[in-house]
Amino acid sequence: MVTYKKETKNHQKSSGGTGFQPVQSFQISRRNLPHWQEPGRVYFITWRCQPGQNLGLEERTIAMKAIRYWDTIKWTVYAAVVLPDHCIFWLNLCQKPRKEFLI
Repeated sequence: MVTYKKETKNHQKSSGGTGFQPVQSFQISRRNLPHWQEPGRVYFITWRCQPGQNLGLEERTIAMKAIRYWDTIKWTVYAAVVLPDHCIFWLNLCQKPRKEFLI
């Protein structure tokens, strides 16, 4: 199991142009699943592997790095757990992009 709990950190993230737009008002959109976004809310996100498949230690580490990559830029991660067959994390979406994120 790979775990992460939010700690104070002062590190720089690389800027990137992914087209991320911060959540500024309540939104509902739909692709394959409905997506609800509301500023200031904490989101509980989980995903799982296909039945019968598990992530190895290296794959779990990659998943945790992916969750933490956008921490403090696109979202604030409060806690995250990556287990062999599923991942769970709690986050708050950023209201405004950080200066270095803007192109």
